Amino acid sequence: MAPPIILKVTQRSPRNPIKKLPANIEITERSTVQDVKDRLGLQAGGMDPERLGICDPEKKKILKDRKALVSQHKEVMAGREILIKDLGPQLSWTTVFVIEYLGPILIHLLFLVIRPYIYKNAGPMSTSQHLSMAMIVLHFLKREYETLFVHKFSLATMPLRNIFKNSAHYWVLSGLNIAYWIYAPTSYAARSSPTIDKLNIVGLVLYIFGEVANFYTHVALSNLRSPGGTERGIPKGFGFGLVTCPNYMFELIAWFGIALVTKSWSTVLFWGFAYGQMRLWAIKKEKALRTEFPDKYRKKQCGIFPTPAVLVKALVTCWRKLEFQERRISKRVLFIMEPLRRSPRSVDSNNSTTPMLQPEPPSEIIKRQVAGQGRHRAMGHVETHAQYGDVIRDIIIGFADGLTVPFALTAGLSSLGSARLVVIGGLAELFSGAISMGLGAYLAAVTERDHYLAEEERERAEVRDTPEHERQEIFDILGRYGIDADTTRPLVDALLADEDNWVQFMMDFELKLEKPNISRAWISAATMGLAYFIGGLIPMTPYFLMENVTHALFISIAVTVVILLIFGFVKNYVTIQTRRSGFYGAIQTLLIGILAAGTSYGIVRALDTKDPYPGYFLDDLYWGGGRMPH
Repeated sequence: MAPPIILKVTQRSPRNPIKKLPANIEITERSTVQDVKDRLGLQAGGMDPERLGICDPEKKKILKDRKALVSQHKEVMAGREILIKDLGPQLSWTTVFVIEYLGPILIHLLFLVIRPYIYKNAGPMSTSQHLSMAMIVLHFLKREYETLFVHKFSLATMPLRNIFKNSAHYWVLSGLNIAYWIYAPTSYAARSSPTIDKLNIVGLVLYIFGEVANFYTHVALSNLRSPGGTERGIPKGFGFGLVTCPNYMFELIAWFGIALVTKSWSTVLFWGFAYGQMRLWAIKKEKALRTEFPDKYRKKQCGIFPTPAVLVKALVTCWRKLEFQERRISKRVLFIMEPLRRSPRSVDSNNSTTPMLQPEPPSEIIKRQVAGQGRHRAMGHVETHAQYGDVIRDIIIGFADGLTVPFALTAGLSSLGSARLVVIGGLAELFSGAISMGLGAYLAAVTERDHYLAEEERERAEVRDTPEHERQEIFDILGRYGIDADTTRPLVDALLADEDNWVQFMMDFELKLEKPNISRAWISAATMGLAYFIGGLIPMTPYFLMENVTHALFISIAVTVVILLIFGFVKNYVTIQTRRSGFYGAIQTLLIGILAAGTSYGIVRALDTKDPYPGYFLDDLYWGGGRMPH
């Protein structure tokens, strides 16, 4: 057992000393920063340990990672000394975030009630004003959800004074400042025109993309840490290859969408302040990653927004990868199993020689397989398989439904001759469909996860209660592959030595269940909902831009046909990776879309009675042919 380590405890601020602080503290090699803080807090008369900041004596920087081992800090161990500072009253990060995000939500909703008392001639709010309120409130509700269920903080607390600074930023700039100006009856958001409606659509699309992408990056950052852990890692995924902090980039894109809808300088002011602060954080993040991972981290030149040169370079790199993949697929060589080792030939009753197969020891099989893999690498053979199957599946389902269902609906509604009716009905279906698809994907992922966990627990109980029966099941499973019990007995014995591997084998080969990713529920919901929304927005775009519904219908058909062909080709080509399957998928997807749109158009056309008053048709259904007075 290693001897204890004695560290000298020194007050970092002699003018504000901590009473009853010991002169020395005894630690072990496994003592963490949090352990030292807890012990010092007890010895200092029951002081809150979170108020204590432990600093190294050389750089005098606070040791932020509370789960890091003190013995691994070179500056501390070199002088066998730590500096202690009173950080003042503390609040948890979660509490501070919840309070600062709650302000804008309450302030914007409050303006629904107090508008008549603030503005003269305050009539009903316009569509842009309602949309602005919904976007801002939903943004901060998302932030509240991420604070409670997604974010994992390396520090447990922050100084109490920070809550006033942070709350002032959000409560004043994004709360009172934006709300007062955009809900005024004289604001640009209170006006209505075709140009304003088009700006609202563009802003809404940017907002949805930014919020979904921002949530995705936050989940990716959260997955770098284990539950309750403080370890750091190199973030990877969507956006992280372009800039240091894509989460900031996507949030600013979402707020740019809000600015297009609000059309107010107050929103631009908040955007500018947010960008300035985020840029400072991005610079610090880049420096920290370069310092902590000097050999593994690929340096970024852009903190938040990529420059045109970086975008061009990324596009060129992506194109080269696609070309390389195409060449590799076209030159793919199909490898067959190595010829079986043959023993000396035996002579049967007809004096004909036949190869006699003999089983190899498992160790020899492993050696031969490893050697074979080495030869494959030497020959340039690299297996390629389709990746990101779950994400691709969600995108395919969401985009395919979004492309066909709203297209069929808008095509059907266009037979009534009203572009406004098409837009209203299409948007209603688009939003409800995207939400429904997202919720359906979430519930499906949660159900899949719960089913797997239940089956895993049941299988673990069977392994413990009836081990012989489960052992025989392994022999039966391997027997289906033509492997006899004598050959597999060493493998089975090695497998049974570890209960977790045993259970995992049964889940994989007996139940054929793949362990779901716990964090995929929300990712699946966001991916499928966003794919549905984007797919549905494509055939509706001509109706936003054109007043003649017939012209818009033909433009929508042409655009949708092209997109259906491209989508069908890409869908099959990505999953099956052959051109023939891609062309087949293009034709199949196009026929399904034509069938859905044609059916919808015909049904609506047949139901249209051509009465001068459209409500008569519904009256006929309800009153049995009689006319309700209008």
